[in-house]
Amino acid sequence: MTHDEPEIAETRAWVDRVVIGLNLCPFAKAVQVKGLVRYVLSSATDPASLLADLTGELERLADVPAHRLETTLLIHPQVLVDFAEYNDFLEV
Repeated sequence: MTHDEPEIAETRAWVDRVVIGLNLCPFAKAVQVKGLVRYVLSSATDPASLLADLTGELERLADVPAHRLETTLLIHPQVLVDFAEYNDFLEV
């Protein structure tokens, strides 16, 4: 889960290019520039493991002051790669 992972680098570049570059989220640039976005690569291979990772990240966000961490992007390349599966997971 280091910043050296290619998935993290690709996601960070996508946020810069698309989310910030196209101004899709008016809040994204400030938190990205301030380093308040946590990028986490999940090794989950099933929805239950991903839910555990998600729960852990939500707990971290609740515990860390907003001036140190504003949001997390949980990258999960091995699970919920099908949009219908991802969409179903949103109910969880």
